Amino acid sequence: MDTNIETFLLLLLNCWILGQKLQRKGCNVTIRNLFINVLFSSIIFPVGVSLANDKGFVLQNGSAVVDSSETCIRTGSTEPSATPGKCGGAQTAIEDNAEVVEEPAREKVVEMEPVLVEQMPNEKITTEVAFMFDKSNLTSTAIEKLDSFITEIQKRVSNIINVFGHTDSLGTNPYNDRLSESRANAVKNYLIESGVPNNEISVSGMGENYPVADNETSNGRAKNRRVVIEAE
Repeated sequence: MDTNIETFLLLLLNCWILGQKLQRKGCNVTIRNLFINVLFSSIIFPVGVSLANDKGFVLQNGSAVVDSSETCIRTGSTEPSATPGKCGGAQTAIEDNAEVVEEPAREKVVEMEPVLVEQMPNEKITTEVAFMFDKSNLTSTAIEKLDSFITEIQKRVSNIINVFGHTDSLGTNPYNDRLSESRANAVKNYLIESGVPNNEISVSGMGENYPVADNETSNGRAKNRRVVIEAE
């Protein structure tokens, strides 16, 4: 039970006992009641003042009452600015020194729809190299022309390359078919050695079937001994 309440009840009991004694001694009722009221007021008033001046803390004998954890027991009208001495003076706010770790802002991920880029068809590039009579090896002039051709086609993502070998009309058809194919393969091998993918190249031996000049003259036959390369 609260200490102040116990004190108050004890005083009431003492006053009642004193009243009973005065009654037994035959004191006038009015005088008896007046005496009890004065006594009651003189005792109860300081207690009331003490409680009124408590400013929110339970006091006993001028000291603050504490619980088992040494914490001052408060009433419902606590005034932190008037804390009794036992409670350590004016209360202060507890500062939170814990470090605040801010969560890094998350980047908003925007999903982009795939953009389909339509590949335009390659422009057709054509070159032609000449061969000596009955030969399939590349001349220096042929190599220079092939190098220029390779430089152009390597600027593109991919190519479809067709290599057509030709001969003049001298010799038999089977022989000229083999010779034209041999000339086309000589060009193909050079392209591969220069970094052109093998799967982009196809070879055809045309023999003497597609002349571009008159095979009855030496100049005409020289023009027909050729390999035509087309890239798309």
